[in-house]
Amino acid sequence: MNEKTFIALTPELFRSLQGSSEVFSEFLMGNVLELKSMLDGHWFLKKGSVIDPEVVSDSIRWTDNVTGTFKTEYRVSFFFACDGITQEKKENMMFDFRVDADYTGITLQLDTRYERVDEL
Repeated sequence: MNEKTFIALTPELFRSLQGSSEVFSEFLMGNVLELKSMLDGHWFLKKGSVIDPEVVSDSIRWTDNVTGTFKTEYRVSFFFACDGITQEKKENMMFDFRVDADYTGITLQLDTRYERVDEL
């Protein structure tokens, strides 16, 4: 699964995001519904539901001027209908990001390169 999403921004906003992990984290949390949607897509086949995703501010790493990674932490809830049991566990996921060449948007992608595709 390669979940992706695009979030619009302005060149001025980009400059402020690049200067501070806290500002970048706040920007991402302002778009938490997009992050949650991507994580839900990842957990869909495993029948999990994502709860309370949060960006880990000190995990934001720029690999160059326009790309980088960050980590999210969240809970995944599983409901077992036959038993009426709900189970939750803590999870985390890395995201890759890339800013457009004209600084008008940022593309987020789940970093799932180490995940097995066959879902054993």
